Amino acid sequence: MQEKFTYPFCYVPDARVMKAAEELIGILDTGHFDRSGKMFGILVTDHGPLYAFSGLLDGRADVDGFVPPIYDYTDPDGYFRKEEARIAVQVGRKRAGLPVEDEPARMSAALQDWLFRQDRVMNARGECLSIKEIFALRGLVPPGGTGECAGPKLLDYAFKNGFRPIAMGEFWYGESPVKEVREQGRFYPSCMGKCGP
Repeated sequence: MQEKFTYPFCYVPDARVMKAAEELIGILDTGHFDRSGKMFGILVTDHGPLYAFSGLLDGRADVDGFVPPIYDYTDPDGYFRKEEARIAVQVGRKRAGLPVEDEPARMSAALQDWLFRQDRVMNARGECLSIKEIFALRGLVPPGGTGECAGPKLLDYAFKNGFRPIAMGEFWYGESPVKEVREQGRFYPSCMGKCGP
């Protein structure tokens, strides 16, 4: 009989996820990582546990021991960073009262749209859609940061590599944020706004 996979929006962590989280916390405690606080994810698979973090870790998207990002926009020579620098120049010019080549807000929205077209996520059936397409199917526009959460990174990596997901959980590590209730080592559900679709 096949066990049911974790429903990421309301769950009690599986014992295997808890054990893998304890091991990861031990690694984080002894490492030289930024402790400002972020969500980390565990995906127990038929090939062992996988680890991921939300956003960037120490300013990097790709860190040894963690699954890679769905799309790495941090390459300093890549389109995203070059366009981001061009937007920053336009913002500075606008603040100084100088003419700009285009409204910077429109440039920023176009860059975010470009990024959502690069983020292609695979599901359990082997189907691959961009973040933009996934949200458009539901009549939605993805909010900034979509695709950077630990859960989507873990599932995408597992499916692309032919691993069978068994159980998943996401926990907070580091300092508690000012505007949210987050305690180190405590598990939380995935967010509905970014991860739900």
